[in-house]
Amino acid sequence: MNGVEVYQSKFEFKGTTADSIITILLFRLMIVLAMPATTEMEKKERQRDMDALKKWIDNALYINKAFGGVIKPDYTAAQVQYLLEGTRFALSDASKRNLLEALKTMRLISVKYSTPSSVGGRFPDFSKEALISILLAYVCISVSYSPHITNTREEGMLLRLYEAMDKNVKKYLEDGRSKASTYQPSPEGHWSKNFAALSIHRRKDWAVTVKGFDRFVSGTLRAPQRRKHQKMPLVPFKAMVQC
Repeated sequence: MNGVEVYQSKFEFKGTTADSIITILLFRLMIVLAMPATTEMEKKERQRDMDALKKWIDNALYINKAFGGVIKPDYTAAQVQYLLEGTRFALSDASKRNLLEALKTMRLISVKYSTPSSVGGRFPDFSKEALISILLAYVCISVSYSPHITNTREEGMLLRLYEAMDKNVKKYLEDGRSKASTYQPSPEGHWSKNFAALSIHRRKDWAVTVKGFDRFVSGTLRAPQRRKHQKMPLVPFKAMVQC
């Protein structure tokens, strides 16, 4: 099924699911790069597969209106963008802009590294410091041959998150040097994310988020080992406040 999805001549839907990106994007790229290219036929086959993959990635990173303008992070798309940048298979400007806006939104709703529990899905743990695991995405997105896509402000996002003395950060970035760039201050203001019924208020280094729900919050899981939690109503409430 996944292989068929990549080779569609015309995509039925814009965008794709996070699970499809996780299972297709990086592994399919590795497969194509490992294909033999000795004979002319092999070169044409690898060219065909890379063209199809590039087309699929650009469609996958399209903002699906059904989700109200959100890319669920999978932690690989920005790295693939970096790998393909400067080649004839470089991602489209629209894909790069969407990735950049997704990373901006992640840094906006997070207090430094931690996201509100109300948007944590089935792992609502404020202490997980989710942004540390995508630091490399902020590195990769700041490297682009499209000057109107990135600038020193995007470099500032990375420098703000890069804390050399933080033991968890050091696991990802052991060494780094900045040239003529300064880290950005913490975002301040008020934002409303309609797709998530989420309101964000930030001042200096603190943030308050209000997450709206209907009467119950529930979800489904396909993983057999987690099916005991398949239907999980949390509480009958209207909103959750996370500081």
